[in-house]
Amino acid sequence: MRHKSAQFRIAVVLAWLLAAAACAGCGGQKQGKAGSPQNGIELARQGNYKVKIMEGGEEKAVALFHAGSFRLVAASRPHLVIYNAITGGSWFYYISTNTIKEIRTDEAAAYASLLPSKLLEPYIEMNRFWSEEGFIMDTKDGGSIRIKMEGPQRLPSSFEVYRQGRVFRKVEWSYSRMGEVGQKNFEPPEGAATQ
Repeated sequence: MRHKSAQFRIAVVLAWLLAAAACAGCGGQKQGKAGSPQNGIELARQGNYKVKIMEGGEEKAVALFHAGSFRLVAASRPHLVIYNAITGGSWFYYISTNTIKEIRTDEAAAYASLLPSKLLEPYIEMNRFWSEEGFIMDTKDGGSIRIKMEGPQRLPSSFEVYRQGRVFRKVEWSYSRMGEVGQKNFEPPEGAATQ
């Protein structure tokens, strides 16, 4: 009888462990926390998504992104910026006049500076400052740089610079259309006149 009782307890413990393992990662974690920060960084650089960019609490831009290509609408500009990483083509597209102007790649890159892939570039290889929570690096002036990886699939959610214990700069990203951005978005719109 004692032998069967021990087997029963072992079976219950094993069932409990299997149930706990099946639920690992669910429950108390926010949606999108699966994977490591490195996976989120790689997705920021090579992924496919729409991103809304906020800085200092103000909307700065909305962009479509796919493996280096981007289509960006800056809040303060009358045009879209389109960059195609495959062809190397760069354009301004003026919606109100349905006209397109070819631009240099460095002009397009200047608009991309707040994209997660570009803003994080200098910090990606600084491995000793990365943890499962994100990136924290103290600076010589007593401040710090922090990157939170709380977006879907661990995409970067914010970049913060602290000085004297206060937030000096804060950029936030929110994502949608994960995996739904087609390559056609990174070509000049059909029917647009050339300037």
